[in-house]
Amino acid sequence: MAWVFELRSRSLCTSSSSKWRVKQVTTSNFQESLQEIKTHISNSDFVAISMGKTGSPSAPSWLRPLPFDTAQTAYSKARRAAQRFQLLHFAVCPFSVSRSDKLLAHPYNFMLFPRDEMKMGMPTYSFSCQTSLLASMARQGFDFNACVYNGISYLSRAQESAARIRLGTALPSLRVMKSSSPSTVADTVFVERIRSKVKYWRESCKSSDTNKSRDEELVNSLRNIVLGNEQFRSRPCMTVDVCSERQVQLILEMVLDYSDDLLPLPIPTKSGTIHAVRIVLANSKEDKDLLERELRNLEEEESKKIRGFREVIDLISASQKPVISHNCLNDCTLIHSKFIAPLPPEIDEFVSSLCSVFPEVLDINYLMKKHGTMRKVTNIPSAISYLNNHFFAPVDLEIPDQATVKEGKIHGLTALRLSYLFMKLCSILKISPNVTESGNKHLAPELEDFTNVFHPFSTPIQDSFNGGDVGMWTNNTKKVSCEHLVFLWGFKIGITAGMLKSLLRSSHDIFSREFDVKLVDKSCAIVVFWQSGVSKRFLDILNSEEIRGDLKELVSDGMRVTSYETYNTICRLGLWEMDLAESLERALESSCCDIEKKIFGRSSSQKTRNQKQQSSILLKSSSTMASLSTLLPNPNLISKHNSTLSSTHPCAYSWKNKTPTSKGRFSVSCSSSSQAYDVVVVGAGVIGLTIARHFLVSSDLSVAVVDKAVPCSGATGAGQGHLWMVNKTPGSATWDLASRSHQLWKTLVQSIEEQGLDPMVELGWKQSGSLLIGRTDAESDVLKGRVKLLCEAGLKAEYLCSSDLIKEEPDLLVDKDSAAAFLPDDCQIDAYRTVAYIEKTNRSFASKGRYTEFYDDPVKCFIRSDSNGEVKAVQTSKNTIYSKKAVIVAAGCWTGSLMQDLFRNWGMDLHVPVMPRKGHLLVVQNFNFLQMNHGLMEADYLNHPTISGSESPDHQKNLSVSMVASIDAAGNLLLGSSREFVGFNTNLDESVVSYIWKRVGEFFPKLKTLPLSDLSASRKVRIGLRPYMPNGKPVIGPVPGLSNVYLAAGHEGSGLLMALGTAEMIVEMVLGYPAKVDSTPFAVQKVLV
Repeated sequence: MAWVFELRSRSLCTSSSSKWRVKQVTTSNFQESLQEIKTHISNSDFVAISMGKTGSPSAPSWLRPLPFDTAQTAYSKARRAAQRFQLLHFAVCPFSVSRSDKLLAHPYNFMLFPRDEMKMGMPTYSFSCQTSLLASMARQGFDFNACVYNGISYLSRAQESAARIRLGTALPSLRVMKSSSPSTVADTVFVERIRSKVKYWRESCKSSDTNKSRDEELVNSLRNIVLGNEQFRSRPCMTVDVCSERQVQLILEMVLDYSDDLLPLPIPTKSGTIHAVRIVLANSKEDKDLLERELRNLEEEESKKIRGFREVIDLISASQKPVISHNCLNDCTLIHSKFIAPLPPEIDEFVSSLCSVFPEVLDINYLMKKHGTMRKVTNIPSAISYLNNHFFAPVDLEIPDQATVKEGKIHGLTALRLSYLFMKLCSILKISPNVTESGNKHLAPELEDFTNVFHPFSTPIQDSFNGGDVGMWTNNTKKVSCEHLVFLWGFKIGITAGMLKSLLRSSHDIFSREFDVKLVDKSCAIVVFWQSGVSKRFLDILNSEEIRGDLKELVSDGMRVTSYETYNTICRLGLWEMDLAESLERALESSCCDIEKKIFGRSSSQKTRNQKQQSSILLKSSSTMASLSTLLPNPNLISKHNSTLSSTHPCAYSWKNKTPTSKGRFSVSCSSSSQAYDVVVVGAGVIGLTIARHFLVSSDLSVAVVDKAVPCSGATGAGQGHLWMVNKTPGSATWDLASRSHQLWKTLVQSIEEQGLDPMVELGWKQSGSLLIGRTDAESDVLKGRVKLLCEAGLKAEYLCSSDLIKEEPDLLVDKDSAAAFLPDDCQIDAYRTVAYIEKTNRSFASKGRYTEFYDDPVKCFIRSDSNGEVKAVQTSKNTIYSKKAVIVAAGCWTGSLMQDLFRNWGMDLHVPVMPRKGHLLVVQNFNFLQMNHGLMEADYLNHPTISGSESPDHQKNLSVSMVASIDAAGNLLLGSSREFVGFNTNLDESVVSYIWKRVGEFFPKLKTLPLSDLSASRKVRIGLRPYMPNGKPVIGPVPGLSNVYLAAGHEGSGLLMALGTAEMIVEMVLGYPAKVDSTPFAVQKVLV
């Protein structure tokens, strides 16, 4: 029996709303409800959705999407919220329209909770809870116990794929795509060999006869053993081992072309790679089709066990029905993050991905805006109340089976209200919700303009991706270019927009033009100049002789100004946890900031022509500066004036001509400040930053990182990013450390995946495997021994002869003596992305007062305690940084000379023989001329051969060039490697680059046909100084006689590989934890007094 209600003057948001019941779904009735909702979705015209989560963007208020946000900025804010908060319930209401005012709805509310039911580490997330929102839900009667204990778990599509592999339930793929890659001679040889083997095996199976003699049966059994015959689902099969994706593709194509009764099934490993192909012989083509259906059904059953609530999302997606939402951007980012895949960084990628799942998402907000009188109405209950009180637009709502729904459950009403509001608006606007063509229903053309709009304040709707024009006020459609906007802060708290506008108007003639002021939050305002070019003129005035009068007084009182681009940078860098003014300061000081710094001002006593040419300086007067002690957790982080920025990479920059700041105030004088931390790390390379990270995440200690430059400006940024074990020797002094660190990298990648993030995006992570290549009999013998040792050490290692090697690398020059050691689990990362990720992790502790960076601030000396002689502080050129527990020196190749300089003042000598070993790395961007499936290194790399004779001038007789090649996650070809001792010289040497290109060409003949000069537009050269130790071991541990000073340097070309293991070792030493790796081989030698 159905209940029918005619809603005229009374709305669903009144007290009578308690009569409307929504079916509550938990784990106990999920399967039953799943079958019901599947039918309802199939028969519906639309599906309304709403969701309850653990929080929403609140304080600071600027974290909410704002009218002046670009589409990308609004998406960045929504992306942050989706990643931060968790879903607690998800309301789904399929509904259909039988006539203009008749609505048939089937509301459900699914209680959700992420639970690791399969014991595989997913989807147990850490997530934020907003107490005010949870308290509000509790007041409304939300059953948190039912949510936590009986909530339905779920996995996203990306997580499901990983889970099936991890659980061993992944079935072979039955889809084969033709390869677009041209066939090589090696491909042809391989295919013919497999074809011959399959042909012989198939004929043997077909010719088997039950009337054979006993001897013939015995011969046939032996033949089956030799051929590797097996049984798969009562059908004969054989298994062909493979060692590359290319071989898999070739086998699949060959088998399907060969016969209609053969079915190839790739067999995945736990890590997801394909290690073999199973070929099944069916009785006929019909039997083969039957087997495929059986496998698909089995896969579907296995997948249902781990999908959970995502089954509902998949049902909605499969129906292709229009989805009705109240806040399209927030809802869809949550859906994508939790049920599809990690959110991409760019909005266009997000929209493309989402539309492949939900082709049409209609935001009810835009229909409300279409009705001009409702522009100020933002929530569903008030919208329904407004319409019912002002318009006669009756809607008949029918909710079948209400009698079967238990009373007292009112959660999930919003989706039902959305369906009602949608019908109400369509009736008032005289829009038919859908039209019927050829017997099929389609969304009405009038509604198509309101679909797939992912900017809350986009008007007109077609401009939602326009990054140049934005709005200013919620209910005003007037647009303005981002270039006309400037952000202003440093004014008194409590001032109104009108008061600030009056102050500005009377301060300078520039404000005689039309302009407006809007307060963004209590600390910052945005000024819009409606005439083109005025904003730039205003910024120029603040950096010129024209600053005078009242404007100068405002500057003296602390007013600060920057361009709109800085605001974009805030959202790009994720500087969310503070007021907007403080975030703008941080963006201007961030090591990843790649825009021109635009803080303007001038001291009348220091106006020089050189200063006029500076791109950014501090707003200041001849007397005092505005205090920013309340804005910056560390006002001495980086100085704020007389600075220029140069950048060739987001992390490779340098600040020049900096003047330090005094504590609490910016000052013209060069006064220093002092602060105290538990641990001070000297050196911001990958070793120093990972040490800081390990302290932060594994203890409650505070950490300061000091460096004379910035991250990625030394050896870290110049490397290839290899995390390879193929060139490491089991049993050597560094083996245990390298092996432990390699394991920690994999653990980090796993944790990133469990957070719903992509390691390739975050780290540039790529598991491509590595090949150590030999070209002589002697080298081949050495490689065989190395593979044996690596296998005995527990690594997956293979020896490849010449025929196997050419299959792996078709473009590699291979002769009869060629061979290789192959480690398929070796990986590589991008140093810049990895350092950015580590810095992001470290900086997340800054708001807690536990982390600070002192970049471009070289160490001058150590300060010793008079009582015990230990180092109590690090004196830099600008600051005195006290250490309560430990000082870690991780300064790379500068460690030796730095320690000598620091100890010389005490009459002591510490000899740390770390030497700079220069290296060139050739980077060819977007290089697709060469096929390279793995990372490659010639075996001679281990012997450090030098260039001599006619090939090398005298000054380069110590130059070593070996072939090391790989393709990074961005598709760039990375070629090395050179090594030479030339002191601290980092100048580019084109002859070395030519040697590298020539050496790589000896392994890849294709490159010999391509002159290096032809790549001038796409090539870059990275130059770095490796911290070389004569004994091949890094120095890690406390300095004898100074128990609180530790060294961590000398890793040479293995800094990235050994970084995490080194960080763990240092933290264990400082905190007294049991050591996981013996540190004795790396101990610091005795200090000489």
